[in-house]
Amino acid sequence: MVRLRRFDAMCNHIEDAAFTPVLWRLYCGGGATKSKKAVIPTTLAGSTSGMSKTTDAMGSATDDALEQIRQLRAQLDELLSERVQPMARDAAAKLGAGLHDAREQAGRLAGEELAMVTRQVRDRPITALLAAAAVGFVLARLTR
Repeated sequence: MVRLRRFDAMCNHIEDAAFTPVLWRLYCGGGATKSKKAVIPTTLAGSTSGMSKTTDAMGSATDDALEQIRQLRAQLDELLSERVQPMARDAAAKLGAGLHDAREQAGRLAGEELAMVTRQVRDRPITALLAAAAVGFVLARLTR
């Protein structure tokens, strides 16, 4: 009885404040006034069937959401296997080919430089000996 009076007072206060949404009007018995008592619907008063329906609806909504997540995961896995992995393999193959070409070019350039130094030593042996002696002298001074 105390709860019903508090509920009546709440409905009356809400109406006095000019706040009368449709749900409050329905819940308060179609626009309760200070003289009317609030009418509590049977689904809220004693029956739990409304709550079980709500719980069932929430459960099915959760199940639907989980199923959608599973489907999205499957689609993502499919997308990765069909598109991303082949692209990654192609990129890795191109990178490997580029590294192989760079290594070959570095080896070729080193061979050309070695051939050029060898030719200069054969053309000017005394200059090469003096340059080697100078480099040896400088290194000896630096290591002391």
